[in-house]
Amino acid sequence: MSAKFGGSIYLVSAIITLTAAGMVIANLKLLPVSIIIKPISIPLIFILNNSLTRQQNMYFYLNLGISRNEYYAIPYAVDLAAFIILMIISSAIGNAI
Repeated sequence: MSAKFGGSIYLVSAIITLTAAGMVIANLKLLPVSIIIKPISIPLIFILNNSLTRQQNMYFYLNLGISRNEYYAIPYAVDLAAFIILMIISSAIGNAI
């Protein structure tokens, strides 16, 4: 259900995360910059998603007993976990190269 609601959030966040991981692999000194960029990008993605999409399809899921805050938090929690894992992997690859 989270993929239906947060599909655009996952897509934009994946682009930013993969770009940051590529930067870290290319130059390990950019790790602090990519860590700073991610917390800045999360509120921007949230604001753009809420302003550009209409949340009409969310009412069906709210009737199932899942709160609106959970639906807002799940895509960002998944994105943050993926970002941390990719930063660990990319910094290890950057050290190896």
